[in-house]
Amino acid sequence: MRNEVRNDAPRRADPFDAADLKFAVPGTGRLVSRSRLHDTLTAGLGSTLTLVSAPAGWGKTVLVASWLSARPPDRPAVWISLVDTDDDPRSFWATVAAGLARKVGEPATTALRDIDAVDVSELPGRIAAALTGAGPVLLVLDNLHELRSAAVHEGVLGLIERPPKGLRIVATSREDPPWPLDALRLTGALCEVRSEELAFRAHEAGVMLSTAGIELEPDVLAQLVGRTEGWAAALRLAALELAGNRDRAGRVATFSGDDHSVAGYLLTEVLGRAAPPARDLLGKICVLDFVCADLANAVTGCNDGAARLAELQASNLFVHSMGRPGRWYQLHRLVADLLRAQLTDPRQRRDLHRRAAEWHREHGMPLEAVRYALRGGLWRLAADIVGVHIVPLVIGGRPRDLHVELGSTPREVIWAHPELASALAGARVMEGRSEEVAQLVAVSRAGMADLSPPRARRTEVVLNPIEAGLARLTGDLPRVIAACRRVPEDVPVLSRLGLVDWHMLRIVTLGNLGTAEAWIGEHVDAEKHLRVAIDTERWGRTLLPHLNAKANLALLHYERGDLESAETDALAAVDQARALGWSRTPQVASLYLALAGLHLDRDDLEAADVWLGRVADIGDSTEPHVRLAAAGLRAARRAAAGDLEQALVGLRAAIDLAEDHPVPAPLIDRLLVLQFQLLCRRRTAVVQQPP
Repeated sequence: MRNEVRNDAPRRADPFDAADLKFAVPGTGRLVSRSRLHDTLTAGLGSTLTLVSAPAGWGKTVLVASWLSARPPDRPAVWISLVDTDDDPRSFWATVAAGLARKVGEPATTALRDIDAVDVSELPGRIAAALTGAGPVLLVLDNLHELRSAAVHEGVLGLIERPPKGLRIVATSREDPPWPLDALRLTGALCEVRSEELAFRAHEAGVMLSTAGIELEPDVLAQLVGRTEGWAAALRLAALELAGNRDRAGRVATFSGDDHSVAGYLLTEVLGRAAPPARDLLGKICVLDFVCADLANAVTGCNDGAARLAELQASNLFVHSMGRPGRWYQLHRLVADLLRAQLTDPRQRRDLHRRAAEWHREHGMPLEAVRYALRGGLWRLAADIVGVHIVPLVIGGRPRDLHVELGSTPREVIWAHPELASALAGARVMEGRSEEVAQLVAVSRAGMADLSPPRARRTEVVLNPIEAGLARLTGDLPRVIAACRRVPEDVPVLSRLGLVDWHMLRIVTLGNLGTAEAWIGEHVDAEKHLRVAIDTERWGRTLLPHLNAKANLALLHYERGDLESAETDALAAVDQARALGWSRTPQVASLYLALAGLHLDRDDLEAADVWLGRVADIGDSTEPHVRLAAAGLRAARRAAAGDLEQALVGLRAAIDLAEDHPVPAPLIDRLLVLQFQLLCRRRTAVVQQPP
């Protein structure tokens, strides 16, 4: 079976690790030494926050990266390259925690890895607490302007205003963040580096030009610095312009660099005179977020991508290396923006995105392949990639990222492509979200008539576990069982569908089937199906469906009275969920129910409160029967503490709420029995009261 899994997977000859790139300090190459600015950044360590704020092209990222490479390693630095998908409180703080956990020692690392179980509003405080006593650490937030969420900014500001000892933050941004900067200045918490400081002085500009083989008379150099106002991007572009001009003084005299629109002019001029290979490469790789030699070759149709990328980086203008030098590169944002704006030929744009999508698909990066296909408006290609890779994308990949990509696609496009609609539905279900899922499933089914028979059959099969997941979210467990039983059990049938990682489909199907059977009281079948779904040997890693099966098997053990197995299995699964960042996913809620029940049986009310709190932290994405079972445990907890009245009030409210949902009969029976027992206890207490 292991060989089958490997054979189903596309080759991954030169993949990048997204996490490594996320936390990689950009390469700086040959740079002008700017010791005055390095000294400013070093002095800024006396303040909590150093803000490097200036428009595009002023060298903010390069400055901080060069400072880190030049300073002694007396304080570990965590670099985070922010993008627009980080603009979500939980995603942002999880990224910060992951970056910090790479650098700080125990016990801070353990505390940071447990952050997924914390309420969003408490995350900044948890990070501050985890870093207390961990020693000095520097957090670099590059491209802070990508964050727009008020909640994210509020949390970062709280960390700045009440920082743990030793934490320092450096942020680069194209605009000032919405923080009370005046108040931070007055308290000494803020050090600033702005355009005026970033502007190149004459001697610095002279060194920059010398590295490019350009020598200017002092007065001509001063004139160039004056015309560019020391703007790094304009100076670098001017250097390329002057390299091919014999009358350098005359060219400087007519040069204008006082407005950022000059970058477009200069870039056009420079590209117009650059060697055709460099011009062609830049004009094509500008559509890429990250590029390596093989990907550059695929997009351009050439075979010398490695040498050409190395030449571009040597200019310190167009690209910088990411992660391991010489492997992956990223275009400077200003250059990428300008070049993308020049791609006005829709056919060329589509072709470049198609090449990028195909390369990523062939190299086992389906999410990136879908991203480029959608960016290029290649809807059919995106649907084809999703249709084949929907199982690893939704079950074994990053459903939130897929949700972001498809969620920003025009609604009419999703509605017109059944495979895109089913993938969006699957991503939402995996995240515990039910909105529009029924409509997306209906649209997918209606559109299958327009698909080829193999694609229609594939879509029909994957819609069944999606419908099962939706039924779980709404509490309709008989419908879960019915949907799961529609998935073919015959392995050869599944293997012929053309689905990558089709084995995962059986795991999620058996896990959902066993979960539903456990809740409705079919314990023998439930245990059989959950045990098969737990098998992770073939995959070499734990998937979310595995944790779902483990959680519900632990709860099943508890309800059948096998308390030792329930506790051992539940605690092991909790550790796995924490390590994988899945502590707040609805699939693991049953773990917390089992542990809460165990501690209630032992009269350990404080421990029971902890696990009941974990259920509550998952929020509205928990299934109705899970919320109802938790309500029953909370009532039992209040009763154990002697508060019979509040226990009964909460239990009545839960039972009343059950009338609006299809509730498993064994669960409602247990709640009614508990209510009867509490009423009897109250009556006995009243009778025993002295007259």
